[in-house]
Amino acid sequence: MANLKQKTEEKYAIFSMANLSSAATGVRGAIIWVSVGVFEGKKSEHGPRIKVVEGSTMTANGQSAVITIANTPEFLHGKLKKKIASDAIQFVILNRKVLLDYWNGKIDTSVFIQRLKAIPN
Repeated sequence: MANLKQKTEEKYAIFSMANLSSAATGVRGAIIWVSVGVFEGKKSEHGPRIKVVEGSTMTANGQSAVITIANTPEFLHGKLKKKIASDAIQFVILNRKVLLDYWNGKIDTSVFIQRLKAIPN
C-alpha cells in the first residue's frame, strides 16, 4: 500500500506546483516557485517554503533562495539581490494564508492563483 501511495504522489507532484512571474507576485526580476507540501516527501521536513529565482522567465536560472512561509519569513538558504529579497518577504507576508492553504493541499492551483495578491510597487 505504501508503494501505491508513493507512486500516486510522484505521478501528481508535477501538477502541484505553481511558477509565478512578477506579474502575479509584484516581485520584479524574479520567479517564485510554490509547491504543495504533501508531494514534497522528505524535503518537506523543513516545513512550508517558497523558492525565489532571479530572472524573468519560467526557465530562470539565476541566483536563488528558499524562504519559509511563516509569521516571520526567514531565508533557509541562498542569496538574492536586496530589493528582490525584501519584496519576496513582503509577498510571503501578504499571502501567508493562501500560501499555507496551497502547501497543505487545502486548495488547488487554480484557486491558489485566484487568491494571490501582488505586492504593491
